[in-house]
Amino acid sequence: VGCSLFDEAYQLQSTFRYLSKSVYFSSFWNLLDLALHALLIPLFLLRLATRTLGSGELVGSLFDAYWFTIAMVAILLALRTLDLLFPVKKLGVLVISFRRMIPDVFWFCVMLFLIVAGFMAAFHTILSM
Repeated sequence: VGCSLFDEAYQLQSTFRYLSKSVYFSSFWNLLDLALHALLIPLFLLRLATRTLGSGELVGSLFDAYWFTIAMVAILLALRTLDLLFPVKKLGVLVISFRRMIPDVFWFCVMLFLIVAGFMAAFHTILSM
């Protein structure tokens, strides 16, 4: 984690020195790395807090937050491995298609969330009578 964070900081510093800032932030993989590192720092702090505080209800909540953060990091790391598939001739096309598909999947998830939330509110109203 430390080497990856150092490498990302070096890449960020060298890009800002020789190129414009928009070049660094226009890359999908750089944004994914920043999101990953933004989650790894709280992950370290949550693990440190659960180890030092002992036991109790607060530690249980922190432990749940720790595992949720690990799940988010695992999802981002799985997406990050797609960058390694570019050199493979048959799988590079899959990565390009996946990158073009991401905005559509995002809006589908937003619509699905709104529909599920609407039905959830309706069923809650019906069942609470």
